[in-house]
Amino acid sequence: MTRKVLEQADHYPDTHPYHIECPRCGRHSVVLYSESIYVCLSCNWERDVSRHHHSRGDGPPAFLVLLALATVIVIVTIGG
Repeated sequence: MTRKVLEQADHYPDTHPYHIECPRCGRHSVVLYSESIYVCLSCNWERDVSRHHHSRGDGPPAFLVLLALATVIVIVTIGG
């Protein structure tokens, strides 16, 4: 896979920022392999950023939080 990335980097130098540091080896050799995949040319580390996005929707649904809070209030009120 690294050879293919190198070939693509030669054709599209503006889309491959060589200043990105690899989290595994620490070298500044991470390139954009495809629309959402970054690859390190030094150690072959890769990450698909389309699967690792964080959005406001992450975490428990609001109705579960409210249900848990209401349950705690009822237990405290009845018990105390």
